Amino acid sequence: MFKSKALKRWQEKLDSLLESEAIESDPAQKFKIKALIEEAREQIVELSGMPHPGPQPSGPQPHIPYLLPFLPNRQAQEEELLDLIGSPPRDSPHPYLFLVHGGCQQSHGTFLDKLKKHILPSILALDSTRQSVQDWRPRWPPFQDTHQLHERLRRNLANEVLGRKDATLGEIQTRFAGIPSPVLIHTHLMTQDWENHEFDILDGFVDFWQSWPELAPYQRLFVFLSIKYQDNFQGGYFRRRRLGKLNDRIRRSIASLGLACRNRLNGAVLSELTSVQQREVEEWAEEHGRKHRFNTHELIREIGRIFRRQDAFPMDKLADELRIILKSQEART
Repeated sequence: MFKSKALKRWQEKLDSLLESEAIESDPAQKFKIKALIEEAREQIVELSGMPHPGPQPSGPQPHIPYLLPFLPNRQAQEEELLDLIGSPPRDSPHPYLFLVHGGCQQSHGTFLDKLKKHILPSILALDSTRQSVQDWRPRWPPFQDTHQLHERLRRNLANEVLGRKDATLGEIQTRFAGIPSPVLIHTHLMTQDWENHEFDILDGFVDFWQSWPELAPYQRLFVFLSIKYQDNFQGGYFRRRRLGKLNDRIRRSIASLGLACRNRLNGAVLSELTSVQQREVEEWAEEHGRKHRFNTHELIREIGRIFRRQDAFPMDKLADELRIILKSQEART
């Protein structure tokens, strides 16, 4: 049991280091990360009982990190986060709460992965060889009223963080304060979740975090609520019409939320995640193509080809297209 847990930890560490290597631009940091990657690989070989694979290829091979096809666009959201958190980050005794919203094809999950592995570490100037953002994803609970919502949010978070559902907010906060890294909490909702409660959802969620105990000095606690609009409109006319009206009401509710007025939260609604245009993808190719040893000119030519079909792509579909292009180049190398 101990050996399998240790193996899992080293595999997770290796995945994180590979992602850090992909986005790190400082040569000294990249050198340190490479050494840690080799250490992680050796530990995995030893714990798994596999034969040693021998030296890794040293030539300039193209590499497709998991997040690479999802990196175009989202600059507006990064700038908004930087504006509120500050550079250098401002110390605050209260959590940061952000609302992320957009269509369900805009890849909310990978945006949150990018937050954890790239955006927040960059804003907070974390040393990727020593610190990483710790995250938990408690489930959104069914509820009848705001009091029940608060109780079930606490219960789900307590179970995720401490492994027991009876822990108080104070006990959860004590656990967070003992972690020497920033903490990220994120959960998500979809359009249909609004049908029974509407305004109670947003107000109830914000009020829950408004009542959070005061943070320890230099502690960082980030909370993200991701709202997915069901905008692919599969099904009959009446279902499409109902979901479309709900999406409009959600947008109005978000616009009138007033997070900046909360005295025990640092909060903001981020710009809506929207489809990506050709210019943004070409900028991505120029920034990341050479870094990952791809042919930038060929990337831009292929990007122009896919944008002949339409003016903008939802992130999920765009990432699929970019992955095909990248794999084609990788195969020819």
